[in-house]
Amino acid sequence: MHLLPQGRGDFATFNRVYREFFADCPQFPARTTVVTQLVRDGVRVEIDGVAAVGR
Repeated sequence: MHLLPQGRGDFATFNRVYREFFADCPQFPARTTVVTQLVRDGVRVEIDGVAAVGR
């Protein structure tokens, strides 16, 4: 997961939601975070993710 927040102010909220969403996982998925200026006005975060489903 690649997180692109517009500022540092949302890190605590993101971490809380991340822990809640992945609470049933034995370990949290890897992630990277880069604070950046986003392209569109009003957008506070952009998230890219890649998922693999086991057989």
